[in-house]
Amino acid sequence: MWIKLIVVLSIFGRTIFAIDYPKDTCGLRPLLNAVHSPSKIVGGAESIKGDWPWVISMRRNGNHICGGSIINDQWIITAAHCVVGNQNPASYVIYIGLHDRLIADEWVITRKVENITIHSKYSSQNFANDIALMKLSEKIDPYTEYYMPVCFPNVDQTFENQIGYTVGWGAPFYGGSLLRHLYEVASLVLTDNACKARYSSGMINTSTQVCSGGNSTGACQGDSGGPFIVADPARGGRYVLVGLTSWGIGCGDGGVYTRVSAYKSWVESITGSTLF
Repeated sequence: MWIKLIVVLSIFGRTIFAIDYPKDTCGLRPLLNAVHSPSKIVGGAESIKGDWPWVISMRRNGNHICGGSIINDQWIITAAHCVVGNQNPASYVIYIGLHDRLIADEWVITRKVENITIHSKYSSQNFANDIALMKLSEKIDPYTEYYMPVCFPNVDQTFENQIGYTVGWGAPFYGGSLLRHLYEVASLVLTDNACKARYSSGMINTSTQVCSGGNSTGACQGDSGGPFIVADPARGGRYVLVGLTSWGIGCGDGGVYTRVSAYKSWVESITGSTLF
């Protein structure tokens, strides 16, 4: 694998260097300081500026409404409930590389949306198949430390009992305002049995959903569609997209995420590309 140092921007006398990564790159966190370890968005910690390079802010009428993740150079994956009420691509702008929700850093780029695909079996009653894809009007090229895809899980990967991270600008408590800066919170990937035990019978389908959070940590309003990711030892610690923030009861009492491994074939059939 080769990399090349390039100058990306020179703004207000400040030159920003970025690494040009090859197109099969995914799941790296180049800006992560080795000593940085988040203590615990609800119960979370502010992310390093520029970290989590696949995380996007979905904007409508200039306002952040949901999160999402880059899965290749022209596609974003998010939750269906974020876009089902307005499926007009012209209504959305995607912010990439964002940390401060109110003031974008020099490296932040934006993209318009060309089309939106919602899973045909999405249900707003129980959030089944809560997954959607957004095609960007222009490719992300090149990949840098500020923007690159997250890795996609294999169909048989569950990551049970591993530590995952929910990342977003969601409120720090139920009914609160969105956070200004990107936050992250660590929580355990629950087993299927623990997931079913947490909710009433019939509320969860563990073949297409995964649970995490609780003990006053987890996602909240504004985190919807954003990633729940795990560092995969089988890929040298690269980060893999386990789930999309879907729903929960309150905030900090645990969340339910769309299990993206169950939709790998569907995603590839829409994007026309192999996911790494």
